[in-house]
Amino acid sequence: MVDTARIPRLILQFHIYYNNAYIYLTTGTPTNAARIGLPAADTTLMLSIYTQWNGLMAKYSDKANGRTTAVIEQLNLLIEKFINYDRTTFLLDRIASSPTATVADLEVFNIKKGILRTKTHTIRQTPISEGISVTITPLGGSQIGVKCRMNSNGRAAMHENADIIEYVYSIDKMPESPEDLGLRHGMSSKASFTLDLDGSHPGKILYIYFRWYDTKHPNLAGPWSVMYTSVIV
Repeated sequence: MVDTARIPRLILQFHIYYNNAYIYLTTGTPTNAARIGLPAADTTLMLSIYTQWNGLMAKYSDKANGRTTAVIEQLNLLIEKFINYDRTTFLLDRIASSPTATVADLEVFNIKKGILRTKTHTIRQTPISEGISVTITPLGGSQIGVKCRMNSNGRAAMHENADIIEYVYSIDKMPESPEDLGLRHGMSSKASFTLDLDGSHPGKILYIYFRWYDTKHPNLAGPWSVMYTSVIV
């Protein structure tokens, strides 16, 4: 399954993406960040994540002694931190809309990969207003079957203005809202998919939220669903 999200969610993929992006921004005279017009706050935040990330990756690379559950969780939290920063400050959208942005800029940040094939179209400006109805089914082996639809009576299908389903979740710890820090994050390009929670959670409770998401216009995502729960078997 192709992940159409701009920012990779898997640790090794994010490692390559983020290091390339940070080094690229800080290279050149003036730097690429300055040329694009990014304020110092962006590069300061990215430096903080860059430093923490690579310190943790040194441990993660040691499978025998360093790759602990705590290290993995901290890495996932840093991924979430950068995703949330982009979500609240529209970092990648600002890079994409910069009058000095180049094809190289867009490629490094995984923005508008098809820029050379771009066709004239009307840019949507209204957020997705429709909610998402979800059916979740424990499948065994710490896997959860997920079916998303426009309403409870419809078939599993993607919203016409969304290209992925975004979800955030917690295991055995009830969140107060989908905006809670520390929630795990995932995306699916299909309305019907299987969420694999690995085999270490039988008997625990899954707490999860979903919403329609448009990777081309992340600020126009739909509202979060109610919290769904399921026993993991």
